[in-house]
Amino acid sequence: MPSERRTGTHRRSPVGSGRAGFGTEPRPASQELPAPRAARGAAPAGLPPILVRGGRAMEPRTLTRRGLIQSAAALSVSAATTKANSAVTVGIIGLGGRGSSHARHIASLPEAKVVSAAEVSDESVRRARERVSLDGIRLHKDMGEILASDVDAVIIATPVYMHPDHFEAAIQAGKHIYIEKPAAADLAGAKRVMRLADAAPRHLNITFGFQQRHGRVYRDAKRLIDS
Repeated sequence: MPSERRTGTHRRSPVGSGRAGFGTEPRPASQELPAPRAARGAAPAGLPPILVRGGRAMEPRTLTRRGLIQSAAALSVSAATTKANSAVTVGIIGLGGRGSSHARHIASLPEAKVVSAAEVSDESVRRARERVSLDGIRLHKDMGEILASDVDAVIIATPVYMHPDHFEAAIQAGKHIYIEKPAAADLAGAKRVMRLADAAPRHLNITFGFQQRHGRVYRDAKRLIDS
């Protein structure tokens, strides 16, 4: 499986999915990918060195999911092309339990703002409204409408088997990305995600939600197993 956010690596990809509204036909492997955007700057000073592509190694301390999301959002502020002193704009792809939870967390961050979300299930949207206000958030059935917009970053919180296709589509669109774990539903999909990450433009910030493997209790367990 790919590491949370590989320091100094990226990934590209076509679109494709077996679920209406979340993709188009996969791009042939031989087809050339669009040229990357110009670099957008370095991560802001003072942030913890977590999972940052082009940044430093993961800090050896326990992280919470909320802390990971907040740091990833803050990192995007300096990397994204937004107006001075404005919040980074975020699109959420998938409004299930994880997607709506991210929307709720980001609502508390002055550095970021959810402006759009894609979800094919009306029932998921209804349940999301019970957890977080969707006022002011543009709702779409097709994630392509988010990727074609001017949002700075996207959160991929769709079913696991869709992750490789959606990850690739987001990179092709030139978006900064936070993608939920696991990377894929099988080994082939995980390796595809790793290849895409390695080929993606270096200026994009890409983060995977694998923070628990760096928790102290897990690291202590691993040391016991190895001893």
